[in-house]
Amino acid sequence: MHHELKTWPEHFQAVVDERKMFELRENDREFGVWDTLLLREWSPNAGRYTGRSVKVIVSYMVTGPWLAAGMVAMSISLHTQQDARWQPFNTGECGTLRRVPPGCEPSS
Repeated sequence: MHHELKTWPEHFQAVVDERKMFELRENDREFGVWDTLLLREWSPNAGRYTGRSVKVIVSYMVTGPWLAAGMVAMSISLHTQQDARWQPFNTGECGTLRRVPPGCEPSS
């Protein structure tokens, strides 16, 4: 599933710089592992979008008693067309929910 989300500039830039590798959000959209998030930079001072956006992929999710009710913490990573090597593997020596190791690329 694909979601578009408003993101404030300081958080947006941290994602772009790969310093922030999580999103903490209200779980009002049925987020799921392997969903893509289009983070759109929002300027609260100007009250509009800046025009910058970045696509990330959700690789892990946490909910529970240590988060406020209805909240979800999502592990994210940049998702680019140049690097389409993120694949979900369910079994086998290639592992699960991580970058595809050399030699484990899906066959075409």
